[in-house]
Amino acid sequence: MPACQPERQETAVGIHKQMTLRDGELESTLRAICKVFDVSTATVSLLTGERIYLAAACGALPVCVCPDRWGFCGWSFLNANHELNVVENMLEDARFSENFFVVSETFKLVFYVMAPLISANGHRIGTL
Repeated sequence: MPACQPERQETAVGIHKQMTLRDGELESTLRAICKVFDVSTATVSLLTGERIYLAAACGALPVCVCPDRWGFCGWSFLNANHELNVVENMLEDARFSENFFVVSETFKLVFYVMAPLISANGHRIGTL
C-alpha cells in the first residue's frame, strides 16, 4: 500500500459524496463518449480501497458499488505515466479472464480502455 493511500482514499470518498448531488452532466458526457468512440459502455469509477463506486455509467454497467476485486481500475494505478491502458480482449488476458464483469452473462465485457482519473491534489482516484 502506498504511503499516500489514506489521503487518496479520503479524496476518492469525498469526491463520490459530492457526485451524489450531480445533475446528470456526467451521464451526458458519458453518452457523448460512447457515441464518439462507438462503444456501448462508459463509466466513471472511483476506487476507495475496499470498494469501487461506479459513480456514473452509460450502457451495460449500472451505477453501483462493488468489491474492489471485481474492478479493473486498480491496474491503471500501476502505470506511472498516467497513460491509457487498452485491453483488446479481456477473455484472453489473465488479469481479467475470470472477472465477474467479463464472465457474467449479464455484462460480457470484452474490450476495455482505462484512463486514470487524477484528483486536483495529485491522487489517482479511479478511471474513466
